Amino acid sequence: METKDTSNQKPVYVQEVVAHQNKDEINLVDLALVVVRRKILVLVIISITLVAGLITAKYNSEAISHNYSTTIKIGSVGSHVVTNQIIPLESPETLLGKIKHNFIPQVLNEYDGSYEIAANIPKNSHLIFLQVASKNEKDLIPIELLNKITQKVEQDHNKIFTSIKNRLDASLKKVDVDDYIGQLATLQQTYVVSEPIKSVTSTSKFSNKTIILIALFAGIFLAVFAAFFADFWCKVTDKISEEN
Repeated sequence: METKDTSNQKPVYVQEVVAHQNKDEINLVDLALVVVRRKILVLVIISITLVAGLITAKYNSEAISHNYSTTIKIGSVGSHVVTNQIIPLESPETLLGKIKHNFIPQVLNEYDGSYEIAANIPKNSHLIFLQVASKNEKDLIPIELLNKITQKVEQDHNKIFTSIKNRLDASLKKVDVDDYIGQLATLQQTYVVSEPIKSVTSTSKFSNKTIILIALFAGIFLAVFAAFFADFWCKVTDKISEEN
């Protein structure tokens, strides 16, 4: 009776695994061949998405805003005896009203173009914060606008300061010299805390590099999908033709 030599035979489950691996390898090759066959379609779709990404990146660059800001410190005429709080030359709210309704319109009328100048009072302070935004990195007009507004504020407050000081000088004969010196020490002119400084902000959540990378990966995905769909559609139409 003959016996079969099974020493070189692989177990059934091993054969199935090997066959499955070979099948996967063939499938990967087939997938690659589909992409190669449809390479023109793939390249066209990737090119379109890249162009779209570059256009989006261009508009994203325009979303970058160059902000110019400066701060004005309101001068003082003394302090309260009880609370020891500083008494400003003019209340911040009054000065803010002058800036918004008088100084800003006067300055803007001297320039062509649309600029928006924001003015506000930081909470519980005697400061006025001014800001101008521009999309042009080399635009110097915002600095000129801020300088002209601060000059108008200083000129206006110089008049108030001079008037108060003149009254104080006139009362020198009626008050003690030490009191005069003390009052004079608390008298402070309005001044610009910082010259116009520039900061850059962006309204976009993504950088240009990120946008282009997203467009590239999206293009590859869409291109591969389109290639397989086109190949599948061709096979379906060929099958229908054969049956007819």
